[in-house]
Amino acid sequence: MSSYAVRDKERGRTVPMRVLIITSNWIYGGRERVVKLLCEGFRELLGWDVTLVVARRRDATTAVSPERFPEPQGIPVRWLETDRLRGVVFPLGRMIRNLHPDVVFWHADVDAFPYYWVASILAGCTSRVVAVYHGVLPILGTSVRFRLGERLRGMVARMVLVSVAVSKGTASAVEKRFRLRSDAVGVIYNAIDAPDMRARASGREPEELAGKYPVILVVARLSPQKDWETLVGAFRTVATATRATLCIVGEGEEREHIIQLARDAGVVDRVVLAGNRPNPYEYMSHADAFVLCSHYEGFGMVLLEAMACGVPVVATDCESGPREAITHGQNGLLVPPEDPAALAEGILAVLTGADLAKHLRQGGLKRAAEFSLHDAVEAYRQVAERVCGWS
Repeated sequence: MSSYAVRDKERGRTVPMRVLIITSNWIYGGRERVVKLLCEGFRELLGWDVTLVVARRRDATTAVSPERFPEPQGIPVRWLETDRLRGVVFPLGRMIRNLHPDVVFWHADVDAFPYYWVASILAGCTSRVVAVYHGVLPILGTSVRFRLGERLRGMVARMVLVSVAVSKGTASAVEKRFRLRSDAVGVIYNAIDAPDMRARASGREPEELAGKYPVILVVARLSPQKDWETLVGAFRTVATATRATLCIVGEGEEREHIIQLARDAGVVDRVVLAGNRPNPYEYMSHADAFVLCSHYEGFGMVLLEAMACGVPVVATDCESGPREAITHGQNGLLVPPEDPAALAEGILAVLTGADLAKHLRQGGLKRAAEFSLHDAVEAYRQVAERVCGWS
């Protein structure tokens, strides 16, 4: 029997594999771009019958950004229309039971996993669940409520039969935090569609960047996970040595904080907050350096996107992710986290060293080509086979 389909025992025929993908949000961000790409890849490359479930209210995303992240093409999307995690249990359970999927992928925040597990129990499909870890938030609390939640998250992590992570660092962090055996979590790296991105990057120069050179670009959700203090501190140094402009594409709750940091650093007139953009690749193709400055990452897929668009990258060597995408000096630069001076030095090395920039650009293009959608889809196909008992 083909790996692309399963047997419909009641009707005695082969039908496309039914796959349910559950995520906890649908806003501009790396995880959402990955989920969208996978949904479309499963349908186009494998012929799977895919349904995307967003465990949020449809209008809740406007609280973060008025621009709505585009839904995957040709894929039905169902919203649970709730703002509370506990509110997802019964509607999600009913939805899973009605759709009767062969495989259920959780692409969501770890905090949501215990609720998804209860919904899976209600639907009688716990053996068909695959937990996909896009990162693990740092331990931020010691309260009784937090410790109880952490215990529940650990219990669910141990009960889910199949788990994967988007990087080796994330897999190791999950295994250590939830006391899993060392090989309990597999790794499937996030994919990019490099040819499509380069085609979309070939447009005209964005208006915000007209006449500005050189351009340092950041594409990120404006969240506390990103180290804005270090970024702005580094840019203050870069701005004294060059005519550079810092352009930030993204939206989020840290917007006003970033403006205040830039104002305090005396560089607010050199910082462009472009907001969310449906095509950030136009910005990448017109940038001279791309920067990822984070406290932690699950993988840092945006680094590969920037590489695919031919822009040299500089990233903080934070927990998980960047060091698996970047080989320092070959396809990008890694600098110590929370060190503005080191980040400024890395950015200036790219902006002032034409040979280095060219070398990193060429290395980045080669590195980005290693993370194809075909390979990721094939890896998830093998996981689905395992869940269905074919391997």
